[in-house]
Amino acid sequence: SSEFLNPAIYHAIKAAIKESESRTATNLFRLAVEMSIAMNILAEGMDIPTEHIREIRGRCIDTVKKQRGKYTFEDAMVDANE
Repeated sequence: SSEFLNPAIYHAIKAAIKESESRTATNLFRLAVEMSIAMNILAEGMDIPTEHIREIRGRCIDTVKKQRGKYTFEDAMVDANE
């Protein structure tokens, strides 16, 4: 709360947090664009039924939750070969 902090410190902290949020949002947007490009390239070259995509999405959500968001390409390769 600003009642307990010196106003200069409060504004400096608030500005630092806002800048960090802005960088994070920008990076997430860039990542989403790159993922969209990759998915569109992949989708153009494959004919996968919609139901299969839903199954894969559900499985991936469960796996990433279990891994607490730390899922690598190597993890996907192991899962694909099981």
